[in-house]
Amino acid sequence: MGAIEYVVPGKPPNGAIKVIEVKPEPKPEEKPPPATGSAGGAIQTTAPPADADDPESQAKRRLSAAKIYIATDPARAKDLLRKVITDFPGTEASKEARKELGRLN
Repeated sequence: MGAIEYVVPGKPPNGAIKVIEVKPEPKPEEKPPPATGSAGGAIQTTAPPADADDPESQAKRRLSAAKIYIATDPARAKDLLRKVITDFPGTEASKEARKELGRLN
């Protein structure tokens, strides 16, 4: 532990005040050992999102972004809605995008 000592001048009942600050030393960073499978190779410790490349999920994210723009930038919202419809035909998000686009026109 590192200690810093200094004196603060003043007129308390006993004279100057002696202050000692004790700061803990930083701990070395500990990294867990890599996990290994039965074959001895490294295994993945976190699974990728199950819907990362799922077209329906991508369409929902884009639809959500388009909805944010409806109040502030309707032209941008229309462009994004059209993109959802053309890029992800047949998805539920595409159907909802068509409804939203109809409301904006």
